[in-house]
Amino acid sequence: MSALTGAEGATRIVYWHISHVWLVYVLTVISLGVFGYGIYRRIRLWWSLGQPTGALGNTLARFGKVWDEVVCHERFFRDGIAGWMHAAIMWSTLLLLLGTTVVFIHVDFGIQIMQGWFYLIFQKFILNLAGFFLAVGLAVALLRRYVLRVPRLQPNRRGVAADPSDALSLILPLLLISQGFALQAIRLAAKPDPYALWSPVGYFLS
Repeated sequence: MSALTGAEGATRIVYWHISHVWLVYVLTVISLGVFGYGIYRRIRLWWSLGQPTGALGNTLARFGKVWDEVVCHERFFRDGIAGWMHAAIMWSTLLLLLGTTVVFIHVDFGIQIMQGWFYLIFQKFILNLAGFFLAVGLAVALLRRYVLRVPRLQPNRRGVAADPSDALSLILPLLLISQGFALQAIRLAAKPDPYALWSPVGYFLS
């Protein structure tokens, strides 16, 4: 079957060769608990160090500033490499989070949305590229910190103690995305998929 025809039947098995699915949910609860505790510690720190402020000013102007700095990466793009690196990491992560949410809706709520053209274009092609750009962004971040040793970055700041979690925050997601591509490549090699070309990175590795 051509990858350009019969797209209405395109989908995939989510838990391929996984028998103890309940372990996935146990690990999810543990992960969310650790994540929630980390957020709680950060909020507690902010409350202890924060100082009262005056009126915040024009709401639309503040939203405009958020748009410029967060969405458009205005400040980061002043340093071309850093801007593209941060944009790749942030937007790829958000896309992959959205993709995981689609799987959650499809499997756990039984709403069959992960199929057809949406599955091919978004779940396979766009998320494959997002994973690739996330891996590249993380690799560039590690290169800048630990090979090129850019002075303003951890662990190269003068007078600032190195934080081991800085390296882990880059290495762990890089390992995770590498594992994802490896698993996809194994699945494509073991089980022929007429839509394999829609996953260019996984197809190349397979």
